[in-house]
Amino acid sequence: MADQLCGQFYARLLGLPDVVTDDRAKSALTAVFDSCFTRYNATLATPIGAVNGVMRDGSPEDPNATHPLEVWVGINFGIAAF
Repeated sequence: MADQLCGQFYARLLGLPDVVTDDRAKSALTAVFDSCFTRYNATLATPIGAVNGVMRDGSPEDPNATHPLEVWVGINFGIAAF
Protein backbone atom coordinates (compact mmCIF):
# COMPACT_ATOMS: atom_id res chain seq x y z
CA MET A 1 0.00 0.00 0.00
CA ALA A 2 1.36 3.35 -1.02
CA ASP A 3 0.05 5.08 2.11
CA GLN A 4 1.49 2.67 4.67
CA LEU A 5 3.81 5.33 6.10
CA CYS A 6 1.25 8.14 6.51
CA GLY A 7 1.49 7.91 10.30
CA GLN A 8 5.28 8.08 10.19
CA PHE A 9 5.19 11.03 7.78
CA TYR A 10 2.86 13.03 10.03
CA ALA A 11 4.71 12.05 13.21
CA ARG A 12 7.89 13.53 11.75
CA LEU A 13 6.04 16.57 10.41
CA LEU A 14 4.62 17.28 13.85
CA GLY A 15 7.82 16.54 15.77
CA LEU A 16 6.37 13.42 17.42
CA PRO A 17 8.32 10.22 18.12
CA ASP A 18 8.88 7.89 15.17
CA VAL A 19 6.32 5.17 14.57
CA VAL A 20 8.85 2.89 12.85
CA THR A 21 12.63 2.81 12.71
CA ASP A 22 14.49 4.46 9.83
CA ASP A 23 15.48 1.10 8.33
CA ARG A 24 11.83 -0.06 8.30
CA ALA A 25 10.67 3.21 6.74
CA LYS A 26 13.35 2.96 4.05
CA SER A 27 12.39 -0.67 3.37
CA ALA A 28 8.70 0.29 3.03
CA LEU A 29 9.47 3.26 0.77
CA THR A 30 11.67 1.05 -1.42
CA ALA A 31 8.90 -1.56 -1.71
CA VAL A 32 6.27 1.10 -2.55
CA PHE A 33 8.49 2.71 -5.17
CA ASP A 34 9.36 -0.66 -6.69
CA SER A 35 5.87 -2.17 -6.85
CA CYS A 36 3.37 0.71 -6.80
CA PHE A 37 5.37 2.96 -9.11
CA THR A 38 8.12 1.28 -11.13
CA ARG A 39 6.60 -2.14 -11.81
CA TYR A 40 3.02 -0.94 -12.20
CA ASN A 41 3.92 1.97 -14.47
CA ALA A 42 6.05 -0.33 -16.64
CA THR A 43 2.74 -1.78 -17.86
CA LEU A 44 1.50 1.64 -19.06
CA ALA A 45 2.34 3.79 -22.05
CA THR A 46 2.63 6.86 -19.79
CA PRO A 47 3.61 6.67 -16.10
CA ILE A 48 0.86 8.07 -13.87
CA GLY A 49 2.34 7.99 -10.36
CA ALA A 50 2.26 5.51 -7.50
CA VAL A 51 -0.99 3.57 -7.35
CA ASN A 52 -2.58 2.86 -3.97
CA GLY A 53 -1.86 -0.86 -3.78
CA VAL A 54 -0.70 -3.69 -5.97
CA MET A 55 1.00 -7.04 -5.57
CA ARG A 56 4.76 -7.06 -5.08
CA ASP A 57 5.27 -7.68 -8.82
CA GLY A 58 3.20 -4.58 -9.68
CA SER A 59 0.13 -6.49 -10.82
CA PRO A 60 -3.30 -5.69 -9.40
CA GLU A 61 -4.75 -8.22 -6.98
CA ASP A 62 -8.15 -7.56 -8.57
CA PRO A 63 -7.95 -5.86 -11.99
CA ASN A 64 -11.64 -4.85 -11.69
CA ALA A 65 -11.20 -2.99 -8.40
CA THR A 66 -10.85 0.77 -8.59
CA HIS A 67 -9.33 1.86 -5.26
CA PRO A 68 -6.04 -0.09 -5.49
CA LEU A 69 -5.31 1.29 -8.96
CA GLU A 70 -6.09 4.92 -8.18
CA VAL A 71 -3.33 7.51 -7.90
CA TRP A 72 -3.94 9.94 -5.05
CA VAL A 73 -2.04 13.21 -5.30
CA GLY A 74 -1.73 13.64 -1.52
CA ILE A 75 -0.25 10.18 -1.02
CA ASN A 76 2.18 10.69 -3.91
CA PHE A 77 3.21 14.03 -2.42
CA GLY A 78 3.77 12.42 0.98
CA ILE A 79 5.90 9.66 -0.53
CA ALA A 80 7.96 12.17 -2.49
CA ALA A 81 8.32 14.51 0.48
CA PHE A 82 9.32 11.70 2.79
